[in-house]
Amino acid sequence: MQETFRRSSNEENSPLLRFVDSEKITKYLKHAREIPKSILSSIVSVTNPDRSTAYFNDLLISNDWEEKEAVKTHFGLLKTMFC
Repeated sequence: MQETFRRSSNEENSPLLRFVDSEKITKYLKHAREIPKSILSSIVSVTNPDRSTAYFNDLLISNDWEEKEAVKTHFGLLKTMFC
């Protein structure tokens, strides 16, 4: 499966990421966009086994996404495509 994001050298040895990159995973993940979601979900479930995602939700919401240049650029591209 094609890698959709950049990984650090520490992540290369991760059993989870090796499985995600293996051909076995295509049975479960049919689209490339599902790969980052599966990794995030795995991390949340390991670090937060009681299935409480409030902490991670607070982290995501507390970030000023509107101020990020990459976000502005990508939404600008989408706006020109669809408007």
